[in-house]
Amino acid sequence: MWVVARGGLIDARPRMAEPPLPDKPLAERRYITLLLRLLVDGQGGLLMGQVGSLDDAEGGRRTSFRGVDGLVAAVQARLMA
Repeated sequence: MWVVARGGLIDARPRMAEPPLPDKPLAERRYITLLLRLLVDGQGGLLMGQVGSLDDAEGGRRTSFRGVDGLVAAVQARLMA
């Protein structure tokens, strides 16, 4: 099933469950929440934005980026921090 949304079609088919996570102690895992602030053009194309977290929402560290490649790099950098 496809759903028409602003910016194009979205695949709304049910997805298979993700494979189980590898066996690692819980101490080696963590949940994080990232905040994305995005500037998009009229067609929904990503121009630039910032990546932050709830911990730094009150004026803390945010990583700025431009374009999709910059978004991916900024998110990866935050995940490795």
